[in-house]
Amino acid sequence: MNKLAYSVLIICLIIGVIYAYPTTPSFAKEMHMGDMLTQAFDASSAEAEGYSVHNWSVVNQQFVEMNELVKMAKKMNEALQIPNPQEYKNSELQQRIYQLHGKWDDSADVTLILNSMNLEGQQPQTTLVVKVERRSKNVRDITDTINRVRETVREVGATPQISTCIKGFLNDRIKITDRDQLIKRVFSSVKAKEVEALRSDQLTSVSGFSAVTKERIWTNGKPMNLQVVVQWDNYQKRTRVLVGAPIITLEY
Repeated sequence: MNKLAYSVLIICLIIGVIYAYPTTPSFAKEMHMGDMLTQAFDASSAEAEGYSVHNWSVVNQQFVEMNELVKMAKKMNEALQIPNPQEYKNSELQQRIYQLHGKWDDSADVTLILNSMNLEGQQPQTTLVVKVERRSKNVRDITDTINRVRETVREVGATPQISTCIKGFLNDRIKITDRDQLIKRVFSSVKAKEVEALRSDQLTSVSGFSAVTKERIWTNGKPMNLQVVVQWDNYQKRTRVLVGAPIITLEY
């Protein structure tokens, strides 16, 4: 398998293990995941740089022919609407990959990947990745993007499993105690409670749970749907702020 095939397989195995979505929110009026995320990010007072929306889903338990992958991708692109996408195909004995990549506009990269595998000792499986990377100070359309990605995934009968992240920065370097105060403001804005945390000289990462939205994953038997990372970027000499739901899948 080539490098892309291995990368797709690793993403499938990691994300597929952690996701589970109950459907019983505690609040009578729940928020859309995108609305919760923008409200939480606003509380950080950071300047937005853009956002990421990432979906990983199982399509079926079959080893699918390349021509069928092409048909599925074209059907999904009716909802995703990548104009004039670039096409990538890779067919091997145990794995077939079909990818579409393009731009909605100058600031948004969009990728759709279908990966069908028939690996030795494992059940055949076809998975779907949809990724949107937006570079903009205006992130208010993240809710519309999430909805479009969900609609795209449902075109082939798969269950959406979406993670999102708004990326931003503060110009100053802030102390550990100030990082904690920033994260407390973010959590308070969406009534979230801390579940787990990692704190070091350079980075503070806190994961928590808010009942205002139904999306969640489970960690050590506890629900989680919000993660905030505050990290000093020594290269750009500024503090990075990431606010994700239900978990941040970007490198940081």
